[in-house]
Amino acid sequence: MPDKDDFSTVFAKLQAILEPYAPKMVVVQDTPNCYYLDTRYIMKNKKPLCFAAVRKGKAYVSFHLMSVYAYPKLLQDISPELCARRRVLREPGES
Repeated sequence: MPDKDDFSTVFAKLQAILEPYAPKMVVVQDTPNCYYLDTRYIMKNKKPLCFAAVRKGKAYVSFHLMSVYAYPKLLQDISPELCARRRVLREPGES
C-alpha cells in the first residue's frame, strides 16, 4: 500500500490542476481531504453542475472530472495505465 504522504502529494498536485479554474467556479469544499468545484450553471433540477473534485481517502486519492462523462472523446489520449485504473460510472440497468 502506498505511503499516506504520497496521498497528500498526489492530492496537492491534483488540487493545483483545479485551482486556476476556481475564480470562474463555485468552491463548494476546500479542506485537507476534499477540493470540490461546481460551475455557476444551474441545471433543470435547480442544482449546480459539478465541474470537478479531488478527494483523499484512506486508501486512495480520487479525481472526478465531470466533463469526461459528457464528452468521452476527452479520454482518447489517456495512458493505458490510467485507463485500467479508471472506475466508470454506469447508467442504471447497464452492466
